[in-house]
Amino acid sequence: MRRKIEIIPGDARLSMPRELDRNERQTSTVLVIERIHGDAIPVHLLTQEAFAIYFRQLRQPSGISIHITNTYLISASVVGAAEHFGYKAAW
Repeated sequence: MRRKIEIIPGDARLSMPRELDRNERQTSTVLVIERIHGDAIPVHLLTQEAFAIYFRQLRQPSGISIHITNTYLISASVVGAAEHFGYKAAW
C-alpha cells in the first residue's frame, strides 16, 4: 500500500495553526522536526505550546520525531514537553 508523504517546509509552529484556522486538519500520524543543531536553537519549536499545536493537528495515534544534534540543548526538556501531554518519550 502506497502512502503519500508530504513535506511542508517552514516553521510548523506558524503553519500548523493557520491550517487549523482554515479547518485543514492533517491526516498524518507522524511529525518529523529535522535538524535542530548549531548555536541558534529554535526553542519555540520545542515548547509545551508548540507540542500542543502538533498533537492537536496530528491524527491519533501519533508520534513526533525530533532530530537534535546540539550538545547544549537539554533533551530532558523536550522529553518533559511530550510527557506533559501523556506521551512517552525516548532518545
